[in-house]
Amino acid sequence: MNGVFLFRFLLFLSIVCMGLVLFNVSPLRAASPLSFHCLLMIASTLFVIISICGGAWTRWFSNCIRLGLACCWLGDYFGPGNFIHGALWFVAAHGFFIIGFLWIGINPKRLFYSCIVFAALGSLNAAVILPSVSKKELWLVILYLGIISTMAILAGGSCARRRLYILTCSAASVFYLSDVILAVSRYLTNEFMSYLFIGYPVYYLACLLFAWSVYVDADDTILSINRNEENESIAE
Repeated sequence: MNGVFLFRFLLFLSIVCMGLVLFNVSPLRAASPLSFHCLLMIASTLFVIISICGGAWTRWFSNCIRLGLACCWLGDYFGPGNFIHGALWFVAAHGFFIIGFLWIGINPKRLFYSCIVFAALGSLNAAVILPSVSKKELWLVILYLGIISTMAILAGGSCARRRLYILTCSAASVFYLSDVILAVSRYLTNEFMSYLFIGYPVYYLACLLFAWSVYVDADDTILSINRNEENESIAE
């Protein structure tokens, strides 16, 4: 597929995805014949499609991102009916993201600063949120907080190339933010509307950023191969 066409196609899918999410949380949704959950699942399917079309099928990082986004899709599907079941799919998603970052490799200096930031945020969130969590869900929240903090730390500590590093750090940070919003709305304010209007758009933005990281990974790989070929030809 032509590079320019692919970029425009993925950009179009991204706009449609965010448009569906924003439409779904707006008063205009009342005129839609499709349910709230159905519209969200269409948007979730789009970020999975973007990751599939992004390429880099020989790259373990990109395949881990794809698997993680597929788990997010399953979490979106099962979550509204069973919160714990849905959350476990997101635990699996972060597990795949973690494997992807470990496969890229770790930069000790980046990891040090990332640990400071997300360890502090994780401790703060635990201190504020855990006292309000029911015994039934306490184990799940501790598990989830641990794995998403680990994912964010490794995203910030990876030795990815500059473009991919910026994109994945942004994706991990935005995903972390969306889960903080969810935790606050579920355990502190008991107000789902705050997550409906803020949390959902933030979450889908994070998934789109992760999906685009596959495209960037593929593009960086092609550029690297081209540079190596140019250097070899010059050397000859």
